[in-house]
Amino acid sequence: MLVPGLESKRADIIPAGLIILKKIFQLFNLNKMVLSEYALREGIVFKALNIK
Repeated sequence: MLVPGLESKRADIIPAGLIILKKIFQLFNLNKMVLSEYALREGIVFKALNIK
C-alpha cells in the first residue's frame, strides 16, 4: 500500500514508530495528538529569535 508523501526507504520504520507511539499514548493516558505544520528546524529558529 502506497502512502502519499512517504518515501519508500522510510516505509520499513513506520511499524516500529507506531508501536512506540502507541505505548507512549498508553503510558501517559493520551487520546489525541496535535500535529504541527512546522519542522523541528523551524522551531529551533523560532526559539532562537524568541518568536512564539
